[in-house]
Amino acid sequence: FFINSLFMDMPATTTMRYCKEYTCMTPFYSEDVLLTKDDLMSKNSDGITTLLYLQTLYRQDWSNFVERRGIQAEDDQLIWTQQHLLQTRMWASYRAQTLFRTGEGMMYSEAAVRLMCELEQMTPQDTNTLAPLKFNYVVACQVYGAQRQNMDHKADDIEFLLARHPNLRVAYIDMVRVGRSEGSAFYSVLIKNDPNAPEVILSAVQIANAKKGGYVGMKLNAKEVYRVKLPGNAILGEGKPENQNHAIIFSRSRYIQAMDMNQDGYFEEALKMRNLLEEF
Repeated sequence: FFINSLFMDMPATTTMRYCKEYTCMTPFYSEDVLLTKDDLMSKNSDGITTLLYLQTLYRQDWSNFVERRGIQAEDDQLIWTQQHLLQTRMWASYRAQTLFRTGEGMMYSEAAVRLMCELEQMTPQDTNTLAPLKFNYVVACQVYGAQRQNMDHKADDIEFLLARHPNLRVAYIDMVRVGRSEGSAFYSVLIKNDPNAPEVILSAVQIANAKKGGYVGMKLNAKEVYRVKLPGNAILGEGKPENQNHAIIFSRSRYIQAMDMNQDGYFEEALKMRNLLEEF
């Protein structure tokens, strides 16, 4: 299908340096980011765990996974150790309706940009400059601020996604109490991963979340990039589109691609985005 699609009557496109750029945006509320151990061990009405269902559905994939991890069949409980826990969660999340799967899929677009720059024999410096200009991805995680304040493990999962993709950005709505009588102020906030953040002392809850998530020893730090005050609460009616609207101010391209949660992206299709943008 992909090879046949290359023979479509597509508009001629220019080099990567002069091609059109776009921002991809995804609205997210409180869906799963990465499946937890509890999620994977939960049973349905037939007594089948989520992990067993995925292992059965993707039997060969699971066999390949445990082989890569060096786990023998009789030692299958090793997948829950700190050495393998995070990779197990990622394997399952790739095959479920999660933000992790959507984020990973959409970020193939950056990998496609980098490959095409390399094929055009650009220098690594030029490639690193062009990649975040030609494609950027903003996930509108509406309640991330509340999740971080409540030490919800989903905030850690979002920060892990940021750490995996340095050019990924997350926008959220922050509610700040102004005073007893004045009510609350609302802000649209953009964050990114900050690998150079100083070490902080973690609370007992944060340490427990790190162990449960397999993040022990990792540096998950979110840095505020922009904060824009809003005239009021952005969520007035339909939450999902308004959550997406509040993040539009952080788009950095001539074109916006609105991509919903629970979708995936493919590297092969990302290679054709440069051609697709010539249609507009």
